[in-house]
Amino acid sequence: MQIVSGLDYPPHPGLPPFEPLPPAPAYLGVVQEGVLVARAGLWGQGGLGAIGHFAAVGRESGVRLLRAACERLRQQGCVRAVAPLDGSTWFGYRWVVETSDEPPFLLEPRNPLEYAGWAREAGFTAWQTYRSTLHTVHVPDPRAAELEARFARLGLRHPAPQTLEADLRGIHALSNAAFVGNPLFSPLDWPSFEALYRPLVSRVPPEWVWIAEDGGRTVGFLLSLPDPTQPGTLLAKTLAIAPGREYAGLGRWLAECFYRQAFGAGFRRVIHALMWESNRSTNLQGHGRVIRRYALFAREL
Repeated sequence: MQIVSGLDYPPHPGLPPFEPLPPAPAYLGVVQEGVLVARAGLWGQGGLGAIGHFAAVGRESGVRLLRAACERLRQQGCVRAVAPLDGSTWFGYRWVVETSDEPPFLLEPRNPLEYAGWAREAGFTAWQTYRSTLHTVHVPDPRAAELEARFARLGLRHPAPQTLEADLRGIHALSNAAFVGNPLFSPLDWPSFEALYRPLVSRVPPEWVWIAEDGGRTVGFLLSLPDPTQPGTLLAKTLAIAPGREYAGLGRWLAECFYRQAFGAGFRRVIHALMWESNRSTNLQGHGRVIRRYALFAREL
């Protein structure tokens, strides 16, 4: 096996195709008998190195590539490597590390469970953990009446085609403010955000997006969408609340509105997707069953 720069070799049939968004500044591969058997993109900035677009057909090539990627990042001045991370958390990151008999849902990371073991063998440890939970019943929030009264002054609505531009800009501004405390967060400019989210939001039925406004300013949103691969299943994808004590509990109220409408509309299953386990919003998952766990790995260089 040989470590190579770039991906200019025919891929092994077991190596899954990938869409290089965003493109990495550099790529490493492992070649065996003229065939690419492992690949990864590398990003390095401010002492932090990211390894993304990772795939390998076996343990030896996977571990070798992760070690080589760490060495390359170290030579570039990075002091820590994280994997998997496709440049930033706006794009692909996290590996599935624990699963169940539930099938994969829309927009979920998909990878062999062996990747976590290969990462550990290459010197990585699980740094941040995440989970997805499945709910099959709505248990009313005991604070629902109190929350409804507290936030009655806010406007709570679904987007409409004529407001999509303004709504997306509000969601963009709130996302950059609300997620600033998350690991590895970096702000995303408007053109990049629009290119990433407009195709998604334009396909989501508006009744499954909630927007909370205070004086015309977006202070909360919950983005959910039906999963076309699993009829009767609704995915709660993103929940964001503006910083400030005056909005404490708003996420809980949005979740209550979401559950009421989801089960009232006949959905039998609700999945809270890819929640960071150190985030208080995991409390909103209530009585759900964990169906998948994920991790972002790190290694000091």
